[in-house]
Amino acid sequence: MDTLPIIEVKPVYGHGWLIGGDPRHEVPAAFTMRLESSQPKLWMGTVLTEGHEFEGRHVTLTPRHLEWSGYVNIAVEADRPTSGSGQLADLPFLPES
Repeated sequence: MDTLPIIEVKPVYGHGWLIGGDPRHEVPAAFTMRLESSQPKLWMGTVLTEGHEFEGRHVTLTPRHLEWSGYVNIAVEADRPTSGSGQLADLPFLPES
């Protein structure tokens, strides 16, 4: 039985964060997410980190730069806009089944 990859996302300040529609200078804590969908420049999954402000929410990651730099734009599914920037250790991908 194959399991979906777990990736670590480290939020960074970038141009600031928008949490629930409000600007926030404080960067959210790092979190893990289960990668559920992977395309060349779009990755989606669910936050797994217990107690994290984004726990259980769906997250979409897109590359921040044209060439892969490890930095991503983070959009969190929420009632009001929640987004910011982050860093990944590796280019995420789903293994082929």
